[in-house]
Amino acid sequence: VCSSDLSKAFTAVVSLTTLSIAAVAAYFSVYGLAYTFSGVFWSVVIMGAVLEMGKLVATSYLYRYWGSTNLLLKGYLLAGIATLMVLTSTGIFGYLSAGYQQDMLPLKQQQEQLAQLVNERQSLVDRRQAIDEQAGKASVRVTDGTSAKLVRETTRAQQAVYARTQAEYSSITLRISQLDAQVATIKQQQLQSEAHIGPIVYIANIAGASTDDATKYLILLIIFAFDPMAIALTLAYNKLITEPVAEPVAEPVAEPVAE
Repeated sequence: VCSSDLSKAFTAVVSLTTLSIAAVAAYFSVYGLAYTFSGVFWSVVIMGAVLEMGKLVATSYLYRYWGSTNLLLKGYLLAGIATLMVLTSTGIFGYLSAGYQQDMLPLKQQQEQLAQLVNERQSLVDRRQAIDEQAGKASVRVTDGTSAKLVRETTRAQQAVYARTQAEYSSITLRISQLDAQVATIKQQQLQSEAHIGPIVYIANIAGASTDDATKYLILLIIFAFDPMAIALTLAYNKLITEPVAEPVAEPVAEPVAE
């Protein structure tokens, strides 16, 4: 296979890769922006798609005609490309973060439910402890110098209070049992939700950060490599088609010297 054929094949691979990365970046960016402005969803999709195409065309134009382009147009196109790269990155960030929030929503809801149940249980435990303390005080409230009538009235009053507190005590105990069952169920659901987003939880544990921070840094790494790679490959493709690889010059074979 001659070098020109290899060069054409490599140029085709670079072209396909460039278009693929640019198309995927445009998809993430356009849909991320469109969901942000959902009231004019399709208008934003059309606008974003055209601007993404314009970014690649502007990059190719500047590479090919840099020397013959006036300073004002070069400045505007450079500023436009940089702005569109930031816009693309913003759209990608919005798209990926929306997917993360959607995956995390069940887990966050379960965490809030669990916190409410734990707080309610603690309040009931405190109230049950207070009832125990009141019952202990009531049992020693009658002293030796109290009259028989006062003792009977006090005893009846204590019995009424005791009956009420016992009913409340039993109700609290039943509710605590119900809360324990609900807490156990939610913890099982949490395990399932964490298994669904297991990779990001694992990355967060390694980094010693929260899942929100770990996801944010991961998305930033993606967008810093995504659109700049599309621009760099666009420049590389233009270089390949404007500066073809020179064919190697075959060295002449020396003819044998006649004796």
